[in-house]
Amino acid sequence: MEKKHLGFIAIIVILAVVLYFASQYIDLTQTMDVLLKANLFLLGAALVLETVSMALKTLKWKTLVAEINPNINFTELFKIQSLGIAVSNITPARVGEATKVFYLEKYGVKKRITLLTILWEHLFDIIAILMFTTLVASTYGSILFGFLILALLLIVIAYKADFVVKKLSHIKQLGFLSEFTLHTFKKKPLATALVIALGAWLAELTAVSLAFKAVGIDLPYTEVIGSYAIAIIIGLVSTVPGGLGSLDATMFLLLKESAPAATLAAAVIAARIVTIGWIYILGGLSALAMHKK
Repeated sequence: MEKKHLGFIAIIVILAVVLYFASQYIDLTQTMDVLLKANLFLLGAALVLETVSMALKTLKWKTLVAEINPNINFTELFKIQSLGIAVSNITPARVGEATKVFYLEKYGVKKRITLLTILWEHLFDIIAILMFTTLVASTYGSILFGFLILALLLIVIAYKADFVVKKLSHIKQLGFLSEFTLHTFKKKPLATALVIALGAWLAELTAVSLAFKAVGIDLPYTEVIGSYAIAIIIGLVSTVPGGLGSLDATMFLLLKESAPAATLAAAVIAARIVTIGWIYILGGLSALAMHKK
């Protein structure tokens, strides 16, 4: 059986387990009642924060792209970024985000370089999530700190990759590597992108906290954002598109003692509407705008 078929089957199994779990422990009627009574003002504020998060993620990407082509305006990059992230959330392991390479190509940015900017983006995102998780989730702090150190090590490796490749090309048997060059991003844009990544994820984590408050769950801020950050990591590891099911189940299990099941389920759904649901809408609108243009 091909690997892609095995991956698809694994996703179906995970979703089936999550749906079974939900049907056994959650009263869906009560959950819908809680959602319908949600505070619309707080949900609106959460959506504004998620939009700010997307704008910051675009600014982070622009900081890297500007080293190759500084003339691409923010609005165009926002559309491409929104569409790329939306597509990544409907494909396993977020591979769909690579579609951004086709849109930047018309600006003279080579596909290989765009893929490198995406790699740096993801490294910074992982570091930002791990930093927030390590700070607020004391129970898992030591384990997550180890992952944070590993992520920082990956940053160093990625930054020095061009230097390593050039050194290896001096070896006679590896001379062919001289034709393989990587774009070496300067330290300042990389540091700026990392700071912006922290701001982007802080905005999204706060949006999730507001979504919880909107349905009546008033837990400590650090508890909510810590559980969501850990759930994101689990969702990434599972490779399920958008962490569908795996992220939701993780967050539910981490907070199951903090609120009634139906209310907690409503909070998780509200958080997902504010994050991934809003991203789909922004991505769809961006696709329409670019197609019309």
